[in-house]
Amino acid sequence: MHIQKLPAEPRVQSGFPVEQLYGVDGKTLRVDIEWKVIEMFLAGATPTIDAVQAALRTHQPEIERVVQARLFAQGFPLSNDLVLTPADFGAAAAR
Repeated sequence: MHIQKLPAEPRVQSGFPVEQLYGVDGKTLRVDIEWKVIEMFLAGATPTIDAVQAALRTHQPEIERVVQARLFAQGFPLSNDLVLTPADFGAAAAR
């Protein structure tokens, strides 16, 4: 399985999921990252657009591992949409 982040600027609005696009074996997958995950990535920093984009870049390998694990476990979603929650990033994140 080949996963590649597609170039797109994420829409950042506090309290709403942040969307990223991925190419997965020739298909486009929309990945919505819940705001609680973004807060976890920010670790208390003010959620400005620049801070959120920097946090997403820093955690990109982890996000891709979670996407790959979910696709292996559940297959490619028919809706072409995948929602990532704090539980996807481990027990400590789900608190």
